[in-house]
Parts: sequence; structure tokens; C-alpha cells
Amino acid sequence: MELPERPDSKYFEVHFGEVLDPKVFGAHPIVFRVAKKAPDKMDPDVLALKVDIERTAYKIASLLPESAKRTAYISQIGNLARVGLEDGDFAIARDGLAELKQRFVVDEGVQIRRDYILKITAYSVRIGIPCLAVAIGATIALEDYPAILGGLSKRAAKFVAFLPYMAWVGWGLALGVCFSAFTRNRSITFDSIGYFDQDLFDPTLRYFFLVIVGLVVSVLLANNWLIAGVTESLLLNNFLKEASVAVLLGILIGYAEPNVTRLVTETLDTIKRRTQ
Repeated sequence: MELPERPDSKYFEVHFGEVLDPKVFGAHPIVFRVAKKAPDKMDPDVLALKVDIERTAYKIASLLPESAKRTAYISQIGNLARVGLEDGDFAIARDGLAELKQRFVVDEGVQIRRDYILKITAYSVRIGIPCLAVAIGATIALEDYPAILGGLSKRAAKFVAFLPYMAWVGWGLALGVCFSAFTRNRSITFDSIGYFDQDLFDPTLRYFFLVIVGLVVSVLLANNWLIAGVTESLLLNNFLKEASVAVLLGILIGYAEPNVTRLVTETLDTIKRRTQ
């Protein structure tokens, strides 16, 4: 596809909008072509502005669905690109791009963050409420009908006795994830929009990972292979004895996962070294 020439351009020709065939240029909302008048060695400021414009345009295009609003944003960025890269007015282009990013954060970023938090909350409800129901139901059943355990084998009785505490951990984990989603994203910037998860996980992968971490931590704590506590009198190893400790363990896994994961990996590495 032949792009129309822009012979007066100083550094780059800037093309966007209807002149771009999506079958040819794909997801690139703005296309740059080195101008005929461009110097052999580009000024670093020119290249920095070009990269900033490319990243801004691509990010907005990827965050917003196909709509008149997205088209308007790309047109504004394209016009700023022409001011800076075709006309050479860097200051105007940089200031305009910074103002556009700030406006995008206010007008669109808040809604995108809201959608992310609501999605995390929905996952937490689907996981946390069943865990809470199992925890309460199993706790009441075992307290009111202790003979239940007597009719089971020793191994089955041990598993049933542990069930409510593991459910309490699941309830705490859901609370911790929600708390983390709110507190870690209280302030947003253009760079953080779309990257609200610290590891760039989507909610499904985030919960799947946390469940794995929770199971590994539970095994280590239950067998005293890992000793961890908030204070000397409050050991997380007691999560299979006290419901409140189980809930606290779940909250810590959901909220402070990187610290918990680091603690787990250090413990596993120690066990690995000792068994070699």
C-alpha cells in the first residue's frame, strides 16, 4: 500500500487514520516514514519523541475498543506527532502529549481501573463465599456433632477436621486479594493503566497462582517445616487450630504474596540443600 507523500516533513512523515489499511499495518495506529529531508543522524530528542508517541498511541489503541472515542484519541496523537516530527516543534508536541495522557487517565483510566477491581471482586466473591459457607458449616457441624469424626477412619477424620480451617484460609485469601486490588491501585498514572496486577496476571491466573502458593505454604506450616508468625505468641503454624489464624494466613497470602512466595522459596531451597 502506497502512503501519500508529505514532502515538507523535517524528520518523519506521520500517517494515521483512513490512509492506513488495517490489513497492511495491523495494530499500528500511526505509521512513521523517514522524511526525505531528514538528517543522516537523528537528534536523540526526535527519536525519544517518536518512541513516546508510538507507545502512547499503541497503548490507547489496545485499551479502548474500536470506537469514535479511540479514533479521536489517535487523531489527536497523530496531529501532535506531525507538529513535533514533521514541523519540528518539539516543546509543543511534548507538552500536548503530556496533557493528553493526563486527560486519558482522568477520562478513561478511572473506568479501566474500576473494571479491573470489579472483575477481581467478582472472582473473590465466587471463591470466597463458598469457602466461607464451608468454613461456617463445617465448624458448626464438628462442634455440634463431634461423633461425626468417630465414625470415620483415622485418616478421613483428620482430613475432615482440617477442612474448615482450609476453608477459612480460602476466605481470608479472597479478602486479601480484594484489599490488595484496592490499596495498590489507589493512585493511577498513564503507565500503570492496564497493568494493575503486579505480575501482569489476569484475575484467573492471579487466583490460580495464589491457590498454589496457599497450598504450598499450608503444607510447610502444618508440618513445621516453616515457622512464621506475626508476634511470638501468634504463630501462623496454628492455622489448623484457630480459625482466626487461618483467616489471617489467607489474608497475608492474598495481600503480601511476593513476601510469602519469597519465604516459601527460601524454605524449599533450604530443604533441597539439606537433602542433597
